[in-house]
Amino acid sequence: MTATDDELIDLLEVFSAAFARQDAVALGALFDEDDVCFIASESLVLHDRARMESFFDDYSAHPDPVSFEWDSCQVSSDERFGWVSAFGREIRQVGDTRTPSPFRITLVCRRRADGWRISHLHGSTPTR
Repeated sequence: MTATDDELIDLLEVFSAAFARQDAVALGALFDEDDVCFIASESLVLHDRARMESFFDDYSAHPDPVSFEWDSCQVSSDERFGWVSAFGREIRQVGDTRTPSPFRITLVCRRRADGWRISHLHGSTPTR
């Protein structure tokens, strides 16, 4: 694994931690300022930054957080672009009840002067 691979895995971990904290500001800061796309299970398709930030604001106010536990990752990159795919579980917390479900996520990232930023996120719950 290269230093760049480690940077992309770190970006996934920072995203996961911000999502678990329901931190809309931190989540927004991880995404590219240019074109972004956020696609997830349950028909969530956000094709622009304004819709994505609105989703993060709504999610941060939701009483039931979601976190992730990753079992494995695949990473690839060049000087400008990279991707990381992770496989594990989405954990829905409702009161004292934790409900894990299989989950996978792919981040397509662009290297900026200030580091890697997410341009495209696709997350899904496999049927098996």
